[in-house]
Amino acid sequence: MIPLTEWMRQHHGVAHSSTVRLAGYDAHAVRTAIASGAITRVRRSWLVDVECSDERRQAA
Repeated sequence: MIPLTEWMRQHHGVAHSSTVRLAGYDAHAVRTAIASGAITRVRRSWLVDVECSDERRQAA
């Protein structure tokens, strides 16, 4: 399995947390990526990476 940060890049830097889980990433992987600053949780269920465009970030 590829790292979550790479998966997020392949998905344009934004994903719903349920989609991330369906892709095989558990809560620990998400918490680790958030703690490292590689991704951010916006609103309750949306995740964005540091390279996510402002337009996509606002849409999430």
